[in-house]
Amino acid sequence: MQLTALSRKSAVMAMILLAAMLVVALCRRILTPFQMELANGDIDKLLYIIISGATLFACGVIIGKSHTRSGLTSGFSALSMPLFALLSCGIFVASDIFVSTLTSLCLAIAIFLLLRSLRSSEEKDSIFFAALLLGVMALLYPPAIVLFFMLPFLVFILVLSLRQMVMLIVAYFLPFLTTSYVKWYMGEEFWSVGEGIANALITPQMGEITHLPYVAIAIAAVVVILLIWGLVHSIFRGNKILRMARDRRALYLFLWMTIICLAMFAIPGWSLTIFAISAVPLSVLLAFVLGFLPDNLSTIAYWVLLALFAVHLFMA
Repeated sequence: MQLTALSRKSAVMAMILLAAMLVVALCRRILTPFQMELANGDIDKLLYIIISGATLFACGVIIGKSHTRSGLTSGFSALSMPLFALLSCGIFVASDIFVSTLTSLCLAIAIFLLLRSLRSSEEKDSIFFAALLLGVMALLYPPAIVLFFMLPFLVFILVLSLRQMVMLIVAYFLPFLTTSYVKWYMGEEFWSVGEGIANALITPQMGEITHLPYVAIAIAAVVVILLIWGLVHSIFRGNKILRMARDRRALYLFLWMTIICLAMFAIPGWSLTIFAISAVPLSVLLAFVLGFLPDNLSTIAYWVLLALFAVHLFMA
């Protein structure tokens, strides 16, 4: 099947493929022991993974809508949906899978809201809720605090006024302040939440990796090669694609978001959750790259990724 048949003509097919990839990947998790972050067995493992799968599916659908809204495609595109499943479940899956999926959903919704503000000069309220979700991410997964460096970029790319800048900063810190107040009201120190985040940032979390699957490394290598090749190719074709300034800003948004997500690897407390979070902007960038590369080459690259995904699930 040609790539264009999936990326431009069949949203239903993309959603079915997204669901199928998630079901297969999570079924493999059911058969593989992993540490539950909920103590005392309060929730059944099967139900736990079903909820995570539903969250991932919702995240993939939102990413597909964001890809279309971004202007990085000439028309409707659903290619980013299965690519998100491939990137989030085809390389590494964190043991705290529920936190990973919930954090990814927060980022996907935040990006969707930011693109809404970018596409409409009159729509600025969405940035408040986007910044709020970025703040919630730091509570769910402390290394995500590096997304704070998105705020100065948003001020530039969304051309915010002083009032909107203040609103952006307040929205980001509101979850932290609210949680700190609740902790203080319950008798704990007001700064206990901040101390918990600081401790999580400096405490290594990578004991969960016992080996590096070669197929997962191959998937990551193919993705990196495609991104570098595609972005360099887009520079030479800069006069033919992304004619609108807001489309170029959308591309810069995804690029900067990806760079910041990858910067979490520099934090000692990083874990495999980074792969699920990074899959959100990376899936759109990869779909963008595959969308304008020569059709035969992009189709081959797409099916190579799917084949590696299948091999990783059943043979790695």
